[in-house]
Amino acid sequence: MRKKIISILILVTLFLLGSNTISVIKANETVSMKPRNSISEKKSLIQNKSILPNDTYIDDPISTGWSPMNTIEVGKLVMPDGGELAYQFGGWYDVGTPIDDLEELPIMPNIYLVNKDLPGVGASQNVSGLFSADLGPRTSAPFYFITNDGKSSDSFALPEIKNVKMFKRVSGNKTLYMIQANLSISSFVGGMLMEALGQVTMTPDEDTTSIKIETAVKNNSSLNAYERLALGSSYDTMLAGYDQVPIRLYGSQKGLQIRLSHDDEDKEAAKYVPEGTTYLLNYMFRTNHPVANWRGGKFDDRTSNQWSGYGFMQDGLIRGFPSITSEGDEVDVSAAGTSVTKKGQDTVIRMKTLPVQNFTKGTVIGYSFNIGLQQIGYKPTLTLDTKEGVFTSNETEHIIRGKWDDSDSLTSDLYVSIDGKPRQFVEKLKTSSIGMGGEFKYTLPISELVSNPDEKHTIRLSLIDSDSQEKDSDGNPFESLVSEYTLYKSEGITVSLDKKSDLLTGKDYTVTGTLSDRDVFKPTTIYYKKWDTVEYKQATVVNNGETAFSFVIPASEIPMTAGASHVFDIYAVNRFGLKSNVEGLKLSMNQTKPSFTLDSTDQIVNGDASEYEITLPTYSHIGLYYPLSIMYQVDNSSWKTVQQDIGTVTHTLDSVTGENATFKIPASEVPFGTNHSVNVKVKDRFDIESADSKEVNFVMAAKPVLTLENKDGLSSGEDQVVSGTVTTDYHPTKFQYKIVKNGETSAVFQDVVPEDLTIDTITGKFNFMLSKELLPKGASYEIFVKASDKYNQLSDIVSYKLTEVVQFKVRFLNGKGQEIHKDIILDRALGAKINLTKESVVLEAIEQLNKQYTMTDHPMPEDEIEVNKEKPFVEYKFIGRLTFMSLPEALDFGTKHATSDRLRIDNPRIQGEHLVVSDTREDSTGWTLTAKLSKELLNEDGKTSLKDAIRYKSGKKELFLNDQALPIIRKEMTSYYDISEDWHPTGDGFKLEVSRRAISGALGKYDGEILFELGATP
Repeated sequence: MRKKIISILILVTLFLLGSNTISVIKANETVSMKPRNSISEKKSLIQNKSILPNDTYIDDPISTGWSPMNTIEVGKLVMPDGGELAYQFGGWYDVGTPIDDLEELPIMPNIYLVNKDLPGVGASQNVSGLFSADLGPRTSAPFYFITNDGKSSDSFALPEIKNVKMFKRVSGNKTLYMIQANLSISSFVGGMLMEALGQVTMTPDEDTTSIKIETAVKNNSSLNAYERLALGSSYDTMLAGYDQVPIRLYGSQKGLQIRLSHDDEDKEAAKYVPEGTTYLLNYMFRTNHPVANWRGGKFDDRTSNQWSGYGFMQDGLIRGFPSITSEGDEVDVSAAGTSVTKKGQDTVIRMKTLPVQNFTKGTVIGYSFNIGLQQIGYKPTLTLDTKEGVFTSNETEHIIRGKWDDSDSLTSDLYVSIDGKPRQFVEKLKTSSIGMGGEFKYTLPISELVSNPDEKHTIRLSLIDSDSQEKDSDGNPFESLVSEYTLYKSEGITVSLDKKSDLLTGKDYTVTGTLSDRDVFKPTTIYYKKWDTVEYKQATVVNNGETAFSFVIPASEIPMTAGASHVFDIYAVNRFGLKSNVEGLKLSMNQTKPSFTLDSTDQIVNGDASEYEITLPTYSHIGLYYPLSIMYQVDNSSWKTVQQDIGTVTHTLDSVTGENATFKIPASEVPFGTNHSVNVKVKDRFDIESADSKEVNFVMAAKPVLTLENKDGLSSGEDQVVSGTVTTDYHPTKFQYKIVKNGETSAVFQDVVPEDLTIDTITGKFNFMLSKELLPKGASYEIFVKASDKYNQLSDIVSYKLTEVVQFKVRFLNGKGQEIHKDIILDRALGAKINLTKESVVLEAIEQLNKQYTMTDHPMPEDEIEVNKEKPFVEYKFIGRLTFMSLPEALDFGTKHATSDRLRIDNPRIQGEHLVVSDTREDSTGWTLTAKLSKELLNEDGKTSLKDAIRYKSGKKELFLNDQALPIIRKEMTSYYDISEDWHPTGDGFKLEVSRRAISGALGKYDGEILFELGATP
């Protein structure tokens, strides 16, 4: 019998209240230039600009921001008039065509004006500037060569093009395209072969509204069979689909132009152009690495569209280059617009580099040019040669040059506006023939510029066609778009060297210094030359954001000869052509009395070495007593003299110091197996020895040291990764292992095969795997490991243990031996001790069972149970009982308002836990729960009580609780029953009901008590 008492609470009232290094570049470019100290002079450097910097050819496009192209693409450049200039390689494949589907990758650059009235993008649908789709890829070629082997006459070489790859790179709002290909070059005369790498890039140039075409070829073979070689290209000309376009001079030695007009005298050509329209295709050759020679001529295809290029070496009507040194239209000083081809000819533009001597492996040659294509109407057009310039404080004027065009007039008025001031008339530009246009030169007086903090000025130039009969919609003369020119002031460019004099070492010399110049003027090129020569060489380039620079003077230019003293002139030229002061650098030989320093760092004896190098970081003596000889002694043996001199005799009594002299001694003199000491001294050419000797030690490395990361653990029957660190200087290292099972003595070491071993020879970290088949469950193991270096020096043996695992069970049984809780399995090593009083999982199980059972037996001793295989379990025994698992602390009927005749509450709030009964008796037949009022509901005044107010509803019956025990629940055996879980406001549970009259005189708080009793029978 179990009895429990809970409280009943109620408060009755009448109302409710609520409420986030510059890289070192060796000289490879020669400049003929007489140095001057004036910073105001712009210099035209006489040099072979056909030789390009070695990094012009991009060896690894991916690492420099280029990505492979998967489909044919077209780039677009928005023009000042709102039109679009398109550019791509090829033009005979549809845009979007997968490159993998193409039989032949296009290598020809192409441009065209986008025809907005036609759908799609493609050369065949627009105003083509090079060729149209029906011409195909073989009418032009970016690569050909004129060669001379020094024996026979000049010959033509057309390369075999293989392995073409296409790339693109997005830079800001620009898209650049590039092709690269392998070129096999063989001369038609002699058949000499050379492997080269070809590259063509297309870059939109917003300043000139044109596309920059850069062609480069890199010698990729050691063969240098040609005494001279020139690179060339040929581009079949076409404009707006017309193939017989005339080629004209574009300015004075500036380039070539193709003009096509609706009003052209050539009526056939005029058919290709809409009324009131003129197309201009300009080849502009004024670039940083310009085309050396160019000619407009007749297209010559002798091999049925298999383009051969024979025309390049023909003169006359063909107008090719008869020899490797031939010049072209660049020497023609005729007026702009002069035609260089005959009417009705199928025309072509050919170009080439200057002859290059010693085209050795790694050398890059090439050129760049710009192609512009525009459509003009009645509006005049104005194009500047460059959109930037610079002036110095001692200049009084600045010249701006450009080209102008007007399709219907012989004249145009040039206007200028300076730094936002009102525009002013400059001059009337005139030409000899309508539509020809011409060059112009505007001379800006420096006195008209007002100084500002940025020392930057904006010049705007425009044209007005005042003499034309054609007017705009408002009746005004047509005006050109404004061309903007930026002019900077330079206060000077200065070079300063970190050292103006230094010692000769017989090696390359690194010059370091600082450049003072505005970033806007960079990149700036550093040049140097010997004082007694006239040829300046390019040393390095200082880019935007950089001030420090360094470059290397090769040892070949500063030989350590008798009395050597080398003086160099060094200066800089920025991108505007301004040059700096000239700094002097002196490299000479000095001497002192015999002395030296020795790198005494211990050296390791290496059994595979054939010789050892010893370094003298410094040595010095009187120059006249040089050269010095090196002597050495091994382990107190006799002294030996090295047949090698250091230093060079000089006819001076000054002291000379050298650096980093090295000599070698045979490994046989410091044999493997023991430590050695080597003494070193020097003597001069008069056999006067240094005052003392210095020592360097040769030591044997210690045997390998082996450590394991594996720790002792349990034998789980899984693969074992053996890992650790081996410390040795003598790799490769071999490993062996031995597995001892249950203490057996018959196990032997086995080799770890190289394929199973992973080792980092720098850190010594290693690992290898032992298969689980070698370590089956049900046994204990000790794993031994040892290592040996390349000389079979053995490490100490290291090991770790894996102990057999026993699944030890903890059982929980009732009086009939039945399981009352799932077995708890503890994986423990065989022979280990278990303290069950410390095992939390066991303690938690016992704690839970004690709530419903009474423990009758437990293991002894409980705190030290040995794990064994014979009896791998223990038992806890319990008997069941009938009990309350939990009860409410109170039933709170809340605060209610006496507003009606009767007050009823169906859902009291449970305070505390639920009313739960547990019956775990082994032979139980059921139980009964009774309830009675052990204390009537009594008002807080201590006088008024409520009779028959508390009821218990079960099904349809309601029992009035009084001082007699009434059965409210009968149940057959159940181990756990939550009685209050079934209580519901409209269903079972405790209820309260009183009349208003019963409480009207005694409002307030009432409380009472209920006594619950459990009966052992139903």
